[in-house]
Amino acid sequence: MNVYRLHDSQRDTTIGLWSVLPQLMSPTSYRQLTLQDKISLHFVDQSLVPLMVQENYLHLQPIQATAISNTKQREVKTLEMMSEAAECVAEADLIDTLLHSRQDWSLAPLHAVVGTIMPCFFMQGNRTDRDNFPAYVLVCWSASRCRRDLAVFVLLLGAVR
Repeated sequence: MNVYRLHDSQRDTTIGLWSVLPQLMSPTSYRQLTLQDKISLHFVDQSLVPLMVQENYLHLQPIQATAISNTKQREVKTLEMMSEAAECVAEADLIDTLLHSRQDWSLAPLHAVVGTIMPCFFMQGNRTDRDNFPAYVLVCWSASRCRRDLAVFVLLLGAVR
């Protein structure tokens, strides 16, 4: 895919969060995208795309492993690919911490490569389940909502007295 075509197509259509993962995790799509295309997909939502990758990379059978006919060797290769992807996710978390704590936005492309592109490189393959929204976000949202509700309750209780 030509970078300019991706840029031009954004004028007519919006790429949604749910369309990013199929493009990055499908072996056919992944091979057709340039590095710049992949980085652009990361920036559809630079906060949520890495979390979506983290939540969903284990739902794939890596194409690098499916070509192996021996079941035991295929399972070992799958675990190796999962391990590589997990290391990338962990490193991306450290980069994200630096990026936000120091407000060093020059780290954003590195975060895109390490947190989104590399895990997808290792795990691109056939899906074993549907894509899920990051559970971490839902837990944080629920906790924040509970704190807000508690604060409102305390204010209302104080007004009654």
